[in-house]
Amino acid sequence: MQGTGNSQTSRLKHQGINLTEAQKFRDAIGVFKRALVISPEDQEILYLLGRLYLIVGQNKEAREIFARLVDRTVDNVEYWHGLGCAYTRLDLFSDAARSFRYAVEQDALHVESWNGLGRSLHGMRDYVAAQSALDSALLITHECAETWYNMGLIAADQNDLLKAKEYFEKAARINPDSAPIWNNLGAVLLRAKNLKGARQSYERALQIKPDYVIARDGLSELGREHFNRAVEHLHQGENNLAIKEFTQAISINAFDGGAVSNRALAFLREGKYKQALEDYNQAVKLDSQHYRTYLNRGHVYFLLKNYKKAIEDFSEAYRLEPRSAAALMERGLAFLRLKKYDAALADCNLALELNVDDPVLYFSRGLVYSKLSNWMMAIEDFSESIRLDPELPVAYLHRGLAYKQEGNYDAAVTDLNEALRLGPDDNVAYYLRALTEAKTGNYSQAATDLSSFIGKRGQNLVRTIIRRKS
Repeated sequence: MQGTGNSQTSRLKHQGINLTEAQKFRDAIGVFKRALVISPEDQEILYLLGRLYLIVGQNKEAREIFARLVDRTVDNVEYWHGLGCAYTRLDLFSDAARSFRYAVEQDALHVESWNGLGRSLHGMRDYVAAQSALDSALLITHECAETWYNMGLIAADQNDLLKAKEYFEKAARINPDSAPIWNNLGAVLLRAKNLKGARQSYERALQIKPDYVIARDGLSELGREHFNRAVEHLHQGENNLAIKEFTQAISINAFDGGAVSNRALAFLREGKYKQALEDYNQAVKLDSQHYRTYLNRGHVYFLLKNYKKAIEDFSEAYRLEPRSAAALMERGLAFLRLKKYDAALADCNLALELNVDDPVLYFSRGLVYSKLSNWMMAIEDFSESIRLDPELPVAYLHRGLAYKQEGNYDAAVTDLNEALRLGPDDNVAYYLRALTEAKTGNYSQAATDLSSFIGKRGQNLVRTIIRRKS
């Protein structure tokens, strides 16, 4: 039986090692845990499992494993080093420093433990002792990137940017594939106002690790001045100036989703729908969970009359933010353009359940009722919209149309007069008022309104036609 257990343990151990080498760390953890059920005292398996816990960030579990190991074997430097790493990850720097000291007592040439001791003392803000530990690491070798990196962190904390730059550059020379080294070099160069160097360093970090959020944030900070100016221009309605500044920010940090989506908004306001759509597509790639990006891109699709794509985006916006009445309303209007009136009405009803005080929602549902020729319900919704916002000219326009369809020409003319008072350049209102005045026999006013609708060139022709009809 003992021989069978040892055989199973050995097989599982080799399987776990192979999975670790293949970087299938979670699978390897599962295999080593099964091996421990058979051989719970196997120190090699415990050590390998502890290292894996550190790799995947299960630091409490790593601490428990290494604590068990040092209890059994107090003179193993790797066990004390592992325990120190776990304590450091848990921000228990005093415990970490004690563990690393035990490690270097066992092996004074263990560079990794001298570095660990320097890191933990740094965490305790004991910069002199931390530097002393790192000096001990340098006495062993000058070719350890971690040592120079840790010295750079200490120098940066003490605001010695020249030394920090020197140390990080030495670390990068030894280990050019470390994203944290390049990121911290970028941070130091940014603080030193070396914007070009900072940008190059952050970009190098992102080449190594494209999803490195800290480096992206660093690039965003580089472009912050352009971004802030762009936002101010956007608030002032100076869209072209905003586009220029956002473009500068994006040229510094192509990962700045805020700059991309805001530039899209500026393009949208300028009627440059193709450019707006390109930016919103990029913004979705940078952040696929931001509901407003889908909402705005859906609006662009709507303006481009691609209502099916608009509905897809409004649906995604609503999925991400179920409280978004705007997503429901705009999807309803897209359904309306596709003549799917029942779906449009359902969306407007849902939107109004979310926000009962929005005049635009009542106006939108009124449009749906108009398409269904339910003029009384349309009039009710337009009236509620006007009650909530008496300065909404399109509500008067469409209620005037609904009154006209109901044969209430006096009410229709009153509403169209108000629509033109609020929006004197609305040609549609002139046209509708002309048709309504003609119904009441007021052909002179109808002719004047049709002239305004057609333009001055057609004025004489319209008057002639009206006179002949009368």
